[in-house]
Amino acid sequence: MIATIVSYEELPSWVDKEFGLSNNGHGKENANYIIIEDGDYRACYSDACEPEDASFGRDFYWIISELNRLRP
Repeated sequence: MIATIVSYEELPSWVDKEFGLSNNGHGKENANYIIIEDGDYRACYSDACEPEDASFGRDFYWIISELNRLRP
């Protein structure tokens, strides 16, 4: 598995910049992104969220799903 942090300009071509990105907070162009590539599996997650929503139960719920995906 490869995980990288990229800017909006560095997003890979398979990410749908038009409709697939959150535009919360300061906008999708100003967010940072975690790109996960693991064989055929690809995922893109953003830190674009309102401060009051920055919780594991709300905008960062995906972290638990990714960690659980790695279990054998």
